[in-house]
Amino acid sequence: MSERPVLIIGNRNYSSWSLRAELALAAGGIERECKLIQLDTETSRAELLENSPSAKVPALRIGDVAVWESLAIAEWAAERSPELWPADDRLRAHARSASAEMHAGFAGIRSDMPMNIRGRFPGVGHSERALRDARRILDLWSQARQLSGNATFLYGDTFGVADAMYAPVVTRRKGRR
Repeated sequence: MSERPVLIIGNRNYSSWSLRAELALAAGGIERECKLIQLDTETSRAELLENSPSAKVPALRIGDVAVWESLAIAEWAAERSPELWPADDRLRAHARSASAEMHAGFAGIRSDMPMNIRGRFPGVGHSERALRDARRILDLWSQARQLSGNATFLYGDTFGVADAMYAPVVTRRKGRR
């Protein structure tokens, strides 16, 4: 890799997508610069368009090439650090499926339990759809742990893409009763 990649992110406190990409790159030991774009200013949209084809964060710039979407960035990282996915093909298939489901699903949690690492929101997030999503996530985690022989992380003894994809979910439950 000739150029140091630049990860374009939003506020780490609120952007679960940015956090996922940042965790995957860190877990892969990939050196990068980080560029924070404030998402609530008059110039935000223009800055996003300069850095990301989707005008969203995260985006990874490698010279004149952009990789956008947290899962695509994680896949790019795994091409450089294959240990980010399980070596066993069955576990890897399950981990990829679970990661894709996190990327595309769980609208109830996203909507009713927004990410705010510093905030506490007692009583918020108990909608039926958020609870249904939480049950599905817990089921996925149980499956992963069972398949991996109760390893340290979801799919093994190394923090990987699936762990990065689900890590922000843990912050959404904090302080909710």
